[in-house]
Amino acid sequence: MKNFKTFLQTSYHYTDYQIKVMDYFIKTCLSEISKFMLMGFFFSYFSAFPYYLYATLILWVLRFCSGGLHCKTYIGCLLFSHTYLVLCILVLPRLYLSTIWELILLLMCIVISYFIAPVPSIYRQHITSKRRKQYRTYLFIFLFIHFIFTFIFPQNQYLTIGFWVIMIHMLQLTIAYTKEVLS
Repeated sequence: MKNFKTFLQTSYHYTDYQIKVMDYFIKTCLSEISKFMLMGFFFSYFSAFPYYLYATLILWVLRFCSGGLHCKTYIGCLLFSHTYLVLCILVLPRLYLSTIWELILLLMCIVISYFIAPVPSIYRQHITSKRRKQYRTYLFIFLFIHFIFTFIFPQNQYLTIGFWVIMIHMLQLTIAYTKEVLS
């Protein structure tokens, strides 16, 4: 790495800060890819890989638009994410919840998220009020679309999994918001 750092500094005049940012970006990408693959193998074993992809997509949109809790270690993040997705894909969908209750809870999530989102990571640079408003709007639209699909296609397995991803995400988002407000 030291030779590569020297190369970047001499050839492209990168600063130490720019190299640290690039190093952080590469490590983050490799970390996310490895976690995605490890969990993908797990859900493939249970013949739930398509559900895993769907839940991951929903979670990615939610995290991008609203942030949430962040673990400090790779293993902590892997275990938290794995537990989260096992609950959403394999455990909670077995509980019967009527469509009307799903819709009521989704409406509550739309309202709550409008007031508390986004809650960015402490490692992310400050979000401007304009950007905050954009994220909040994207989140509102996304959750409203999920609400409409749940209304039109009740008791759909993918939408049920998406519902639980949203519910747990809103729970951890509320915790992250509370921690931010209290600190």
